[in-house]
Amino acid sequence: YLGIEFQLEVPDHGPQDPQSFHVRTTYDHSKRAAGISVRILEWNKALQDIGVGAKLTFRNSSKGPGFTFSLSSREMEGGKFSRREFRHCLEYFVEMSIKLHNIIFVND
Repeated sequence: YLGIEFQLEVPDHGPQDPQSFHVRTTYDHSKRAAGISVRILEWNKALQDIGVGAKLTFRNSSKGPGFTFSLSSREMEGGKFSRREFRHCLEYFVEMSIKLHNIIFVND
């Protein structure tokens, strides 16, 4: 959708190790759009309010011009990993990525 590509990382942990995941997308844009930091704060608060143990970040890309938008989960003990929480995190991230795309690329 809108040419947005997502990268999902789920580290390979042993059965007794904490589990986590990380999902990100990049935006090839040279200037930061106004108000993004405020939106990220609002979205992180919304994640906390619904009880999802994850955090959003929006930073300069380390691989050239542009920005990286990412969501990192908290570490969960193996027996406490929730597929429902994982699904909600991914759905929320895709929705926020589309909103962020629309803020950055207002002419699309």
